[in-house]
Amino acid sequence: MKVKTKSSQKISINNTELEEVKDFKYLGSYISADSNIEKEISTRIGLAAQAFKRLQNIWKSTALHTKTKLKIYTSNVRSVLLYASETWRTNTKVESRLRGFESRCLRRILKIRWQQHVTNVEVNRRSGITNIVQEVKSRRWRWLGHVLRMNTQRHPHKVLRWTPQARGKRVRPLGTWRRTIEEEMKAAGKTWNELNWLAQDRVAGGDLLVPYAPPGAKRIK
Repeated sequence: MKVKTKSSQKISINNTELEEVKDFKYLGSYISADSNIEKEISTRIGLAAQAFKRLQNIWKSTALHTKTKLKIYTSNVRSVLLYASETWRTNTKVESRLRGFESRCLRRILKIRWQQHVTNVEVNRRSGITNIVQEVKSRRWRWLGHVLRMNTQRHPHKVLRWTPQARGKRVRPLGTWRRTIEEEMKAAGKTWNELNWLAQDRVAGGDLLVPYAPPGAKRIK
């Protein structure tokens, strides 16, 4: 894979020319040359939908309590959907797709029909499950805390603060994970120095680095 290069030279190893690709799957996640997260999101939603469908008998069961069904959903469907989500660079479109998928699942479990005109906020309140967009942001910030606690010589720590020296023509910068964090950091009124200091306390910092937990939200345990 080539990332932002004008070189057309092929790469060979032991006289075997390597195939050039625009994206590939690594450790269960798709990596794209243009940092596009769409394929990864589509894949995660597809896999989560399959997991949800395989549990149809659970959702239809009248012998199981709704709280039990929600626990099963969290452990068997949501975990598939949010695999590696701490590394996602989300945007409005991605967040809308995630909310839409989870809303459909929860409405099915809670037996809420569209004719009842129940809002997504109310669906989340009835389920007691943290809003999925907030959950993604929380995971992203917890991962940030983990990286900030790493030795400064570790690659993730270096990459987090690395800035390329070469200057190209002025264009709109590509969205990146770090830029997403910096936007959220600015919205939360925090600085890199403050985050680095908070992250060192693994217990307290684990909560302090999550500025997006909605009031009254709780997690299924």
